[in-house]
Amino acid sequence: ELSDKTFDEIMKEVVRISVNEIARHMLRIRYPEIDDLPDKLYTLVNELIPAFLEKYVLDRVGLGGRDLSEVTEELSLILNTSELDEEIVEDLYEEFESYLDKGEIDEFMKIIIRKASRLVS
Repeated sequence: ELSDKTFDEIMKEVVRISVNEIARHMLRIRYPEIDDLPDKLYTLVNELIPAFLEKYVLDRVGLGGRDLSEVTEELSLILNTSELDEEIVEDLYEEFESYLDKGEIDEFMKIIIRKASRLVS
């Protein structure tokens, strides 16, 4: 039998993964041009934006999204780079949050692709 705490943790993880996958799917539908990005840039954008959307949504519904240090560590491993540090990811998230709050996600996508290309070049 699962304890209430264990059940709650499992359900939070199910919600987190679901939001991330929905965000990834929405990203590909709304911005199909990301498929044409160079591999490392594609990977960064394809991982970072869903992670940001996941955090944004979960924080708003009171479930608490993943810590940005965890997102940074995961991305650094996936990209096999030390160029990505937590401060960069935090700054990008704050910018993302600001643009999303204003309903200007298209503008943010232009910015993230430009900034991300400098990180993976």
